[in-house]
Amino acid sequence: MVRGAGQPHTRGNQLLQVPLGVGLRHLVRGTPGGRVDHVVHSAQHRADSPYGAELVKALVLARSRRVKRDREIAAQWDSIERDLRVPEVWAFVTGKSAPEATHITLLLDTLAGRPSAHPRPLFQTFETLRPQIEESSEDLWNRVIDLHSLVMGWYDNRDLFHKIGYLIARGRRFDELVGLSNDCTKREFGARLDARIRDGLTFLRPMSLSFAMETGGPRLSCC
Repeated sequence: MVRGAGQPHTRGNQLLQVPLGVGLRHLVRGTPGGRVDHVVHSAQHRADSPYGAELVKALVLARSRRVKRDREIAAQWDSIERDLRVPEVWAFVTGKSAPEATHITLLLDTLAGRPSAHPRPLFQTFETLRPQIEESSEDLWNRVIDLHSLVMGWYDNRDLFHKIGYLIARGRRFDELVGLSNDCTKREFGARLDARIRDGLTFLRPMSLSFAMETGGPRLSCC
């Protein structure tokens, strides 16, 4: 029997209703042990829809239920989403002022890697992460937690906040900066950021103010 959205998932070989919001119904067929065999979906979708994140959540929770961590992970998911919904944090890490349907998607997309096609193919993040979740949902979830800690650590560090904020504002992507931070100390990471900032600077010749007699007004010209 299919339960209503927002109610606990059923166990065994039954259909599980995943609460995904208006305009979409995802039915996940589960088997003992939390394995998800296939996903049935029906609706009009956009490639940037939030439902890929909800499918990741459903699969992680289904897999973690057998080790009785599903409630803990569900609470952690909500906490991460709340942190990323703080307007200042979201603007810092994305350069965007407008909120999106799900902000944890930023972390999931980063773990899934940048797609070759643009925009991101429908459910690309879910399909990429699905084998990793089925192999070890705990390992995947720990990586999500690590990324969240990384974001909040950058935000709380005054020096990194200004450097990363500048680079994001100049068009650098979050996943690019995550890659830049790999395999280095905090000091080395700061030096790498400095190098990226230097590389991106455009040096202009000094400008002088001259007066254009023919137009009767001031104008800028290179000296």
